Amino acid sequence: MPYPKVNLLGKRFGHLKVVEFMERNAHCNSIWACVCDCGELTTAYYQHLVQGDKKSCGKCGIIKRGVKKGTKRKA
Repeated sequence: MPYPKVNLLGKRFGHLKVVEFMERNAHCNSIWACVCDCGELTTAYYQHLVQGDKKSCGKCGIIKRGVKKGTKRKA
């Protein structure tokens, strides 16, 4: 399995920490295994990590999102 030119092991992107190189897909995009701060394991493409498009697993982001400041909650 050919490894990518850029090694992301141990680097952090938002709430994600890269733990393993998984593979390259058919389009030669590298896929990395990451652990979120909430403990969830997820995968991400190299481009999405370095461009800031993927910063968490997505599950914990839903929980952390709240109501915008200055707006009222619906009862």
